[in-house]
Amino acid sequence: MYDTVFLYLPITEAGGVDFMSETACYIDNVNEHTYNGVTRLSGEIGGLHVFITENALKINGGSLCKYYLGDNYQSMTRKTTQGAIEKISDTLHLSMGRADVQRIDIAMNVVLKHPTNVYFDCLEDLTHAERWTRTNSLYYDCDFGLLCFYDKNKQTKAEHEEIPELYRGKNVLRYEQRYTKRLPKHLKRERVQACLLYDEAFYISLLQRWEEMYKSIEKSKTTHINGEYMIGVKELNTVGILALAKMLGGKDKLLKEIERNRLKGVITPKAKHDLVNRINEVFKAPPPLLTDNEDVKELDKKIKGGLKYFR
Repeated sequence: MYDTVFLYLPITEAGGVDFMSETACYIDNVNEHTYNGVTRLSGEIGGLHVFITENALKINGGSLCKYYLGDNYQSMTRKTTQGAIEKISDTLHLSMGRADVQRIDIAMNVVLKHPTNVYFDCLEDLTHAERWTRTNSLYYDCDFGLLCFYDKNKQTKAEHEEIPELYRGKNVLRYEQRYTKRLPKHLKRERVQACLLYDEAFYISLLQRWEEMYKSIEKSKTTHINGEYMIGVKELNTVGILALAKMLGGKDKLLKEIERNRLKGVITPKAKHDLVNRINEVFKAPPPLLTDNEDVKELDKKIKGGLKYFR
């Protein structure tokens, strides 16, 4: 369930290692920069962006999931998360489990029946959060960071990356909870270190928070036209008759209105006969014109399914 993770390892936790002369040897594509008299090295390991000064090492770019599993369509368990931190440690010859976590993204992709934009309208307000949208995405600005919903395949295409075969041609919605502000405060920890990411109790608590945040979003209760029935003009005509009857107070009221218009000479007896027959035909077996918001039900079910990654 983890994706992007930012790590910060101060020199005091490095066991006497000289970052600039030793650690830099294990980083690819190293560049040197000087700003305000401070020299900094930048590079990468397996797609993770690494920055080094004399006093600290930072990893603050790239996907931990993509680094370890090859793409971030998959979900990282505690075991794979531990493997990823150990792989970084082995690569850099440092104990990265001691690094402070400065950002955590809890994320999952779900495959849905319809295009992802259909589901954005189902997700309404969230208390103490600002809701805003962009093309193919929905965001909630929260005190801990962001809640994000977006079309994963469109994002992948925009970044000129390959979509895994399993997800090609599918409607893939990604739901992310990004902790980017004051992690210890929001996670009620004195310190959040990388080794904590694969602690069972901590991992489960993050997944529960991830689900609870989704549940806290107000969902649309609007009923919709049954699209499986509304397929042509005839069905639209049926909808109009049922809606008119409901507006007037029922079938009998509608028939009385027709008789009143016959008596006034507005319609002929034959026209009345045809109208009454059509109304009786419609009410003999009225179709299910409206349906509950099935899109919300589908999304609820898929998000709940994410909790199977507890281990």
